[in-house]
Amino acid sequence: MTRIRYEDAKLWQEMELSGHAGDRIVCAGISAVSQTLLANLLREEKKNQIRLQWKMDEPGKIWMRAWTTKENRESIRAMFGFVMTGFKQMAEDYPGNMEMKEERKNGGI
Repeated sequence: MTRIRYEDAKLWQEMELSGHAGDRIVCAGISAVSQTLLANLLREEKKNQIRLQWKMDEPGKIWMRAWTTKENRESIRAMFGFVMTGFKQMAEDYPGNMEMKEERKNGGI
């Protein structure tokens, strides 16, 4: 089972994924989508648009936090929202492979 936690806060967006789904197709999809998000966040960091913290310290586990500003908060939130939409669709199409938790903190919408 893959566990996905997404936190929407006023100053950051954070996502943590851990575990392996029982279906290889689901695992591959989760990996592709999460790595696409990370690649886009790294691009934004290179442009000095965000401060990014992330780690992939073991197989099947990734954590990322993007510190945002007032000017870019909505576009970064949209990136995470787009990814969460994909994960929700995968969870619906392949039940029993994913567990998701969304949190709103400190002014997150």
